[in-house]
Amino acid sequence: MRIMIVDCDYVCHTVLHSLPAMSYRGLRSEIVLGFLRRIIVFCETFHPEEIAFTWDSKDSIRKEVYPIYKENRRKVYDEMTAAEKEEKALSRAQFNKIRTWVLPALGFNNVFIQDGYEADDIIAAIVFGMPEEDSSVIITADKDMYQLLGENCVIYNPSAKAIHNVASFESEWGISPTDWGAAKSISGCKTDNVLGASYITETGKLMRAGEKTAIKYLNGDLGENTKAYAAIEEVLNDGTAENVSCLVVLPLDGTDTPVLQDSNLSESSFRHVCSTYGLKTLTSDVTIQKWLNLLSGEEK
Repeated sequence: MRIMIVDCDYVCHTVLHSLPAMSYRGLRSEIVLGFLRRIIVFCETFHPEEIAFTWDSKDSIRKEVYPIYKENRRKVYDEMTAAEKEEKALSRAQFNKIRTWVLPALGFNNVFIQDGYEADDIIAAIVFGMPEEDSSVIITADKDMYQLLGENCVIYNPSAKAIHNVASFESEWGISPTDWGAAKSISGCKTDNVLGASYITETGKLMRAGEKTAIKYLNGDLGENTKAYAAIEEVLNDGTAENVSCLVVLPLDGTDTPVLQDSNLSESSFRHVCSTYGLKTLTSDVTIQKWLNLLSGEEK
């Protein structure tokens, strides 16, 4: 079976920054519209036989074990105006509506969220739990997903319009995908405010040891007399890298392995959702036919 696994919060955020606000009978609809459009395009590209929709939990176990986890994002939110916060809440409400009503109403039976865990964890659990004969494509822009690349797993980054597989990853980074977690354990994750190895340059600037520097260390190509080498040795010896590892290596301990079921799509359910949100642009004969072909798994 060919499975398409969608990082739904990522897809919703790309829509959020690409479409103006829309509403129909009091319902905000632009993210619903953009999300469904993208799912159709992804299916036309990869021809899956089933789709798994994965979502981040509002609460985070990582925050409990690492208090400054994503604290940088909290600061950005705190600096928003009241109007910006209200708009964010309205957008987030559409995320939730897609998860709790739109996708089930369309007939999708693989919509996954786990309290305290992230979509990353669920995606990893699906990939590692797949039968050997199955294959998957992950829709995300998250580099943490590189550690999941394998013979039967590729990643598609819609923002860069790039497909990543084992060969392209090894060519770009010079390590195996299985070593990506070790590299991230050393470098940390700037996006999530996870601190890794760092050092002070001769000019007094704080410098983080990024993924490429971590990979040089792992490959034995980093000079032993450099400050970066000393900083990496320190985080490996003082337990910092081990603590970071539990945050960046997927899936996080305790993640459930979802059981995939067949979905049941139909023209009537699609028209019903489109009617509810006033999505007339999706009800042309051509788009309806694309929807009916969504999970055929056949290249047209």
